[in-house]
Amino acid sequence: MKSNVILKIFIDITMIVLYTLLMFAKNLGGFFHEIVGLGIGILFVIHILLNNSMIKGLFKSIKGSKIGKKFLLLSDIALTLCMPTVIITGILIAKELFVIQSDFSWTILFNIHNALSYVCLGIMALHILLHAKYLLGVFKKLPSSLSGKEMMSAVTRFFAGAGAAVFLYFSLAICKNISDKQTFPKKPDTGKATSIAPTAPPNNSGGHTESYLPKNEEDSITSVIESSDSEYAITSDDTASPSPTLEEYLSGLRCTGCGKRCSLLNPRCGKGKTQASRAEVEYARLYAD
Repeated sequence: MKSNVILKIFIDITMIVLYTLLMFAKNLGGFFHEIVGLGIGILFVIHILLNNSMIKGLFKSIKGSKIGKKFLLLSDIALTLCMPTVIITGILIAKELFVIQSDFSWTILFNIHNALSYVCLGIMALHILLHAKYLLGVFKKLPSSLSGKEMMSAVTRFFAGAGAAVFLYFSLAICKNISDKQTFPKKPDTGKATSIAPTAPPNNSGGHTESYLPKNEEDSITSVIESSDSEYAITSDDTASPSPTLEEYLSGLRCTGCGKRCSLLNPRCGKGKTQASRAEVEYARLYAD
């Protein structure tokens, strides 16, 4: 069996498993969903390139061919149109890897992405059924190819690509984690600052004299209270920045229950509502008088 045929089987199985995982595993997080979605797009392009000669053969023999071959070609065309649309809409609604300002409604783009994702899954299932005879023949030949050079070549190339993909994934995850730590706002200090005028050292009688600065200078000095991590400071009440409203605070937070990344201001699932309730408690703790 040729090395490319074995490699195609490995890639197709990987693509289908990852695609099904993204469709039905809802607790993987937005970052995983976006990275793996792009990875599936790359695997799909590789699939097209490896099957290029077969697709050309279908186009050439479409006249007078059986209905099964015609459906197979139609499924190829439909998948070639739908899959890029799923990937493009996924990029436009992404929240982790990309932040793209689009004139289109986020809700409309999400609905298109979601609907076409299921359409692609159905086309993939049909595609497998139409290729059933070919696939059965390939799997029958696999045992006799296990010890051959073609198998070793295919396995080596596949795992080299898989290793590179895993390395890239964790590299991006580390970079994003560092970026999030640098941009995420520090927890504000809720203490109130007070104005303190410096006083003179104790006099000989054991007491303290009045402030040793002139009155106008004394009034102009305001103490600074540093936060617990010593990175931020809050001055007197007159210059302190206003606290955000509850709506502003919640609108800046995202639900991590699934890849949709809904705002906690308007959660659309039970997990999101639970996270929103916890965020309200945290808001009360941080900004309560």
